[in-house]
Amino acid sequence: MSTEDINEENFRARCAVACARHPDLPHLKSIAAVGAYDAEIGGDGKDSIRLTNALDYALRSGFLIDPDFEIDIINFRDGRDFLFEDKPADLVFVAYILSGSYPFLPKFWKGEPRVTDKVSLSDMISRRNDHVEWAHHIDEIGAKLIVTYGGNIEVNAQTFRRQYGLDYDVLIPSPDEECMDRYVARKDMQPFYPTLPKIDIPQCWLGFSARHDFLQATQPSLHKGTTLGAQALKQLSAPALSPAAAISRSIMKNVIR
Repeated sequence: MSTEDINEENFRARCAVACARHPDLPHLKSIAAVGAYDAEIGGDGKDSIRLTNALDYALRSGFLIDPDFEIDIINFRDGRDFLFEDKPADLVFVAYILSGSYPFLPKFWKGEPRVTDKVSLSDMISRRNDHVEWAHHIDEIGAKLIVTYGGNIEVNAQTFRRQYGLDYDVLIPSPDEECMDRYVARKDMQPFYPTLPKIDIPQCWLGFSARHDFLQATQPSLHKGTTLGAQALKQLSAPALSPAAAISRSIMKNVIR
């Protein structure tokens, strides 16, 4: 099914079929759309298209999305700061949010649409907005799957990696380039994802990370037919941490906090 043919009704129906095959496996029900201004499955808005593409790809890869999923849009426009909320979420979609803490943010290219001056920039960035805060907040709210849209100056898949002492695996690394919300055709996406054996991601600038224990629990439903599913299964076949490494990670996690 083309993503152009997806709407909320038929997507929920597909979710129900997938979950019925694996009723005892974890289902992703609560979805936080962070920084999004719209989040309608099959909708025409930019964030709706990105979220629809990401959820459809995750479902086709074997991640089980509950047919009764709920999407919570969280953004500054509505007076909400995700990094200061403690509402649990199974899946977090981070929509094109700058990484780094104000005023230590990257320089911007000419014409960057998200900022016109430093005053407006300070109103767009959370006071907790750095990699460590993002990584640990995601862990604290119990997120199982994280999808990001952005490049090397946005919150991306690599934000949620094991260097912070957390048990998350990067499945699809985000491109190491400036995004600028550029459209990249499928045939031109390989240089943006040089470590992937096959490019079947629905659109450029998406990245995926997941909790390792969640991957273990959902393994029977994962499909190796997509790159995302194959990368998840690859992570599960990697050697387990040694006891010493596990202790070191636990110490690191507590130190960083």
